[in-house]
Amino acid sequence: MVKTLQVPHKSADIPLADLLTEITRLTLLLDDLHAQSEQQSSGRGDREICKTAALLDRAYDRATRAGVVPGTAYRTRLADGTEYLLCLTQWGVECRPQMAEQVA
Repeated sequence: MVKTLQVPHKSADIPLADLLTEITRLTLLLDDLHAQSEQQSSGRGDREICKTAALLDRAYDRATRAGVVPGTAYRTRLADGTEYLLCLTQWGVECRPQMAEQVA
């Protein structure tokens, strides 16, 4: 079941939908940083990976405190209009792009 959240949670400092979108953005950024790091053997990207992972971890914790249910898929939309299904799990975050026909 996919839930689209548009109402801010009263205990969150930002709307829950915005927090889920931020988790999506950080997850995609972390994936890109890992891919770049594998291509470059210099290790210069390690600091950026650690920083992004820490931001993602904090956002994950805020989301679960705000009521996000691990194991439930949430639809998120980035600023460029692309949509993703985001699922927080006990092991981390799963994020998959959604095609127009899947979302409709």
